[in-house]
Amino acid sequence: MDTPIGGQIQVSWQAPANNGDALRDYVLTPFRGGAPQAAITLPPGQTSYTYAAENGQDYSFTVSTSNKAGPSETSGASESVRSFGQPAQVPSASLEPTGTNNQVRVTHGTPSDNGQAINRFEYALNGGGFNRLPDSKVIGGLQNGTSYTVQVRACNTYCGPASGASNAATPYGPIGNPSVRGEKVGAQGVRFTITAPASGPNGRPLRHFQFNVNNEGWENVPGNGVVNRGSDYDQAFSIDVRYAVSGPDQETTASAGPVRTDPRPPPPPPVVPSVRNAREREAQRIDDGQGGVCVTTGRFQCAWNDMRYTDLPGGTYTLQHYENGGLVRTYSGVSLSGSGVYRGTRFSGFVDTNFTWCAEGAGQRICG
Repeated sequence: MDTPIGGQIQVSWQAPANNGDALRDYVLTPFRGGAPQAAITLPPGQTSYTYAAENGQDYSFTVSTSNKAGPSETSGASESVRSFGQPAQVPSASLEPTGTNNQVRVTHGTPSDNGQAINRFEYALNGGGFNRLPDSKVIGGLQNGTSYTVQVRACNTYCGPASGASNAATPYGPIGNPSVRGEKVGAQGVRFTITAPASGPNGRPLRHFQFNVNNEGWENVPGNGVVNRGSDYDQAFSIDVRYAVSGPDQETTASAGPVRTDPRPPPPPPVVPSVRNAREREAQRIDDGQGGVCVTTGRFQCAWNDMRYTDLPGGTYTLQHYENGGLVRTYSGVSLSGSGVYRGTRFSGFVDTNFTWCAEGAGQRICG
């Protein structure tokens, strides 16, 4: 039986009957491609031999022996076998990401098969154990953002030496889009809330994460993702966001707006200062300070004559009290501001008396 063992052929045979006399030497004759090679003489007790063969060649063998009666018949030729060895070292290996999540692609050279066809290639990542390399040369199940090197070896019945370590490669996947949401805050403010893609950089270095409001220029997104704008009515704000990675470059975008602050409210009506009589304090039999006594009876309406003022500019005023068009009392050096009631010191009046007040000061004269 002939068995190839890594560049050698193991030949074995069965000793024949000696027919009454001890066997002498065996003569083993190799045939390479059908052509006889140098015969090998072996001692009578040996029934196997390891023959150093040339890889990639077909070999068969015959064996004979002898005793004192003479040589035996030569055996029939063995089954032809091809000598082979393990494949040579894979000359080179390289690695690159595919751009699909968790995958890299292997490229490698093909070594000599040393006599038997290579039936598979195996790979080892980062110096670890060997696994069969898929025919697609794509290795999956890796971690995005992690660096890997690869070694490759070729196998027939045996596996040859592995290549040197390849270049380092980092698997990555596509990135998603950022998101941005705009909302009005109060009457005069706008808030944008920016969120990075759920994928993150996904195995590649982040190049930038930026925003641009109303084309004022790109700025880095703050850590909390919040951008505030607005300080007045009738403002509008739009925002663009970009998220970019390197190696290879990829950029995704988002936008929002316009978001508007409240319309400007109409101006308040102009302030018009005014004065008028205010008879809010009845005078029941009260001395008027001038020798008279006011008593409310019949048509005579006895009351203090006060002045109600509204929205007066602050200042010092001269107040004049008129009854039926006649000036009856003047109050000087009176400090007034805003709205209120000035309490006069006169009481009198029939029900048909017409009371008028005038306030003069702060650059104006107001009557009513």
